[in-house]
Amino acid sequence: MNLLTSDEKVNLELDLLQSDYTYRENKGEVARIISRYGLTNAYKNGGWSALSTQAQNEITNLRSINTDWNDILFRGTFNQEYNVSLSGGSEKATYYTSLGYYDEKGNVKGVEADRLNMVLKTSYKVNKMLKVGASLFANRRTNPILQTRMVSPIRCIIHVGQILIKRLLMKMAITFMTSIFREKGIRI
Repeated sequence: MNLLTSDEKVNLELDLLQSDYTYRENKGEVARIISRYGLTNAYKNGGWSALSTQAQNEITNLRSINTDWNDILFRGTFNQEYNVSLSGGSEKATYYTSLGYYDEKGNVKGVEADRLNMVLKTSYKVNKMLKVGASLFANRRTNPILQTRMVSPIRCIIHVGQILIKRLLMKMAITFMTSIFREKGIRI
């Protein structure tokens, strides 16, 4: 990332202050120094030589402050992902379960996310022509940046409803799988 050096930033602020561009006239440390000495109009009309020695010295000192913005704003990243799955069964009943976790640290400090996902699948062969099954897919993602926005009450109600439905389906799938495992003599 290519950022201004301190010297370039001081020159930019001086040029903006002397131009007709008034939007940022009172912004930045250069403008604060010149304003503190009451020399804003003098600088606009007469340039650098119209500033007092003290103001010139303070502005010159700003040129020597070199901040490593890349070090302050960014970081090295280390993302982690873990997955485990289990499957099995017999001629009549099968099951598949998987869990996954992903942790992402963005290169910009404060930007991060994590995800937890689960899959439960089971099937049971009732007879030659009928096979029943149940599947449950659950996913939870956390992203602090996205959570800061305003959320409407309707979206909250929908979200809570989705959570309740997922829990109900999960309980049904676990109950169903447990009964199949018990029937086959599989201990959980």
